[in-house]
Amino acid sequence: MQTARDTVGPDVELMVDAGGSDAYWPHGYKWALRTAQMLAAYDVVWFEEALPPTTWLATSNCAAIRRFPSPPAKC
Repeated sequence: MQTARDTVGPDVELMVDAGGSDAYWPHGYKWALRTAQMLAAYDVVWFEEALPPTTWLATSNCAAIRRFPSPPAKC
């Protein structure tokens, strides 16, 4: 993320798609929370699919990790 931020500068919006819709997604809520906190340090404005949309955590804890303007199904 540091390389991306350094390359584009502070005036460009960075967005990340974590790929959480993959059926074999190995990460969970704690990973999503840590990653969201790390991404916030680089002024990332969009963090998509941090959790699979089919898990109950994706709907119940999405607001807790969402620090970005992301729709509920894509948090």
